[in-house]
Amino acid sequence: MAQRTLQALTALVAVAGIALAAAQARRTSGLPAATEPKIMQRITIMAGDRPMTATLYDNPTARAFAATLPFAVTMHDHRDQEKAGPLPRPLSIGGPAQRDFTAGEIGYWSPTADIAVYYRSGDGLPSPGIIMIGKVDGDLMPMKAKGNLRVRFARAE
Repeated sequence: MAQRTLQALTALVAVAGIALAAAQARRTSGLPAATEPKIMQRITIMAGDRPMTATLYDNPTARAFAATLPFAVTMHDHRDQEKAGPLPRPLSIGGPAQRDFTAGEIGYWSPTADIAVYYRSGDGLPSPGIIMIGKVDGDLMPMKAKGNLRVRFARAE
């Protein structure tokens, strides 16, 4: 009887651990697992001489970003996962922050007012996390170029 009780308790602890891990994953991402960001508008990105398109999400930070368009920035490689560069001015931080990212996402790093375009997926970003403002539609090859890259962000025509 004691053996069965111990097995039942062990199984219960394992199930609780899985549920706790899933809840923690949702909390660290900043978004519930099933939530998809709402789309606000499309933009163009000229990475060097290569055109790209992206879709901005509908959150306060993305709207503040859209208000800065058009602008150009020299972006640098950061941690072999993204191109990052300073924005013309700091943005509202009203969008949801998260600690993970997927290739193609565009994020705002509020401590330094930098914009980032991720070309690799990852996680473990330090606090306060990154506010995702959009996603590149299509090929990320231009962002993977080594070294600095001049990038122009503008409203889609």
